[in-house]
Parts: sequence; structure tokens; C-alpha cells
Amino acid sequence: MEQPAHGGEPAGAAGDAAETLDHPLPEGVRRRVVALVADAFGGLTVAELPAPLRQYARFTASR
Repeated sequence: MEQPAHGGEPAGAAGDAAETLDHPLPEGVRRRVVALVADAFGGLTVAELPAPLRQYARFTASR
């Protein structure tokens, strides 16, 4: 996890680089994160979703 070089701004402040991991999350943690995000996004309207995800919200299987 990246630490700020200065003590003035908290981590996650505007302009900070996104956090990256050196290795994948453990499987149980990854599944829990996916489940939480799915629940949160499931309650949003298409207009409230981030733009890159809207195409998937409109997707309907043809079979």
C-alpha cells in the first residue's frame, strides 16, 4: 500500500495514485469484495453506474 510522502493530506485524497497490490487477493477476500460490489451496484439505476459499466447493465442474454 502506498503511503503519502508528506503528512499533510490523507491517503486517497484527490490526485493520489490508485492503490495497487503486489499479488492477487486471497480467493475468499476476492469473492467477498465481488459480492459486496454486486449488492451495491445492484441497487443503482443505469444513470448512477460508472460510465464504463453501463453497457453491461443494459445487457440481456439472447438465449
